[in-house]
Amino acid sequence: MQIFILLYADDIILMSNCPNDLQSQINVIQKYFESADLQVNLGKTKTMIINSGNQPITNFYWNGEFIEQKSNSALTQLMQTVADSRVKDIDISRRLFDALVTSIPMYAFPIWGMKFVDKLEKLQTRCLRWLTGSSTYTPGHILRLETGWVSTKLIICKSILTTICNVALKPSSTEEAKSCLKFLIREENHDHVINQWKHFFEEYNLSADFMDLIQDYTIKRHNDIIGKYAQALLNDDVSRMITINYNNIAEIKSHAIKDQIYTSNLSWPMKRFWQNMRLQEPRVWTGRKCTNLGEMYNKWNRHRNKPAQNCKCGHRVEDLFHVMIECNIYNTIRNSEIKVIKLNSITRSNFHHLFYKPDHINEFYTYWKLAMEQRDKPHY
Repeated sequence: MQIFILLYADDIILMSNCPNDLQSQINVIQKYFESADLQVNLGKTKTMIINSGNQPITNFYWNGEFIEQKSNSALTQLMQTVADSRVKDIDISRRLFDALVTSIPMYAFPIWGMKFVDKLEKLQTRCLRWLTGSSTYTPGHILRLETGWVSTKLIICKSILTTICNVALKPSSTEEAKSCLKFLIREENHDHVINQWKHFFEEYNLSADFMDLIQDYTIKRHNDIIGKYAQALLNDDVSRMITINYNNIAEIKSHAIKDQIYTSNLSWPMKRFWQNMRLQEPRVWTGRKCTNLGEMYNKWNRHRNKPAQNCKCGHRVEDLFHVMIECNIYNTIRNSEIKVIKLNSITRSNFHHLFYKPDHINEFYTYWKLAMEQRDKPHY
């Protein structure tokens, strides 16, 4: 089923895969408004083009007047806002993301968007990668555990339950709405919305709880499902983290370091640097400069046909441990900047422990900043 129009209160959303078709829809709505003596607020009317590729941008008009286009995505606007305001608190960034980004696709999402659940979660992962300075190879479940963000699936879960309550169970609900819900429950059409909701909860074995809720709605059942779903999401992230055995990242407890990193007094560049070190990515952010080490492209086994690159010293693959502890090229910088730990006691098996606490992060950051400057010199 293809949806062309969404109506809610005094809001209208028109959708089309073709610019000409969208303009035709606008013209039809315009004629209806004129016949019904209605007016549209062009100041609040926008067009948005998604996944246009290399296609030229098309202008759209209402009765000859140009309709403003939203040229930048909400996520791009959020990133610009966070960068300009130098927000350091990850919780503030999360609230901004929910208010400015998630709220847009979540508009009536349970009705039209259940086929796009994974895409909405990818949007969140993209934002988390940017906030933490992580690479495109970093999985979303790792980033959620590191920052304490919950999956967007929990927002969808709450939205589904709220929709059921608002449409059919509030005192203001009409008999038609209640009858429609009962009809959909009885129907066996796998494409209708109730079955899509049921399938959504089946992923974490909560479909029976969901159907019980529909048959006999209570606030307790509503809250119980939300609690169970939230716990299932967290368990799933922890299980995936442990299963992939990404270096020693499995030792990180869920939500354990959020308060240490993102509420510390460290500057934002140091927080992003610390996050990269904790994730053990061969990618280093020092200020606004990002350096991908030789092991970067082999990190998540996405490029097995492209072997990791050796360090220019010629002895080892260029990874975090080698550059910070082993490589002779950086001996002078290492001896001058890292004085608080005994380097001969650091091995590959315990290297990641250096970044579990904020101790000495300032010194490590200075070392990497100088080392990467030396690395990029022509004679390196």
